[in-house]
Amino acid sequence: MLITNNINQNPMRKRTISPQISFGPLTLRFITIIIVAALCILYLAQSTQGAMQNYKLRESEQIKQDLERENQRLEVDAVRLQALKNIDVNKDKKDEEKEFIETNHIEYIEE
Repeated sequence: MLITNNINQNPMRKRTISPQISFGPLTLRFITIIIVAALCILYLAQSTQGAMQNYKLRESEQIKQDLERENQRLEVDAVRLQALKNIDVNKDKKDEEKEFIETNHIEYIEE
């Protein structure tokens, strides 16, 4: 058994860290640099986010313009196809209205 003469009279531990915090000029410079760097990062993040939103907006407007042009082209094609359909229908109606007569005698005109 090991017996020591250093027996603590007080069972409480001694504090090794002082409860007072002191700031020196070097610490203040370091904290200032950290705060400025954090603010710069926040500013860059906000400006980047704004630029991305602007880019997305321009891309959406370009897609909208492309779709509007495509819609106009399809409308023109639809009108053209309907016009061709009407011509075919009218042609068929004219043929039905015509009555053809059979002839045995054919005359040619000479110049």
